[in-house]
Amino acid sequence: MIKAIGFGLLFFSRRRSHVENVYVDILQNGYFESFEEMFQLVNKQADDRLKAGPDSFLWLRTPLSQQPGKLEMMARFLKEAEDARRLG
Repeated sequence: MIKAIGFGLLFFSRRRSHVENVYVDILQNGYFESFEEMFQLVNKQADDRLKAGPDSFLWLRTPLSQQPGKLEMMARFLKEAEDARRLG
């Protein structure tokens, strides 16, 4: 979708995926370490899946990025762990 903003400038917007929304929520609440860990986990799984190829069992598993329940649970536990680290 293209939106017009002041002074005739245009920008493109699109709906974010669930994983992107989780990333935004984590970052907006100041959990930078949690974001980094989750981002690395999701991307490592995607990379491993691509390297293994379509004949691998990894290809048959649903990626984390497409499992909203697991993403929410991971985000919650990562944020709790980051809070615990901050408290010492």
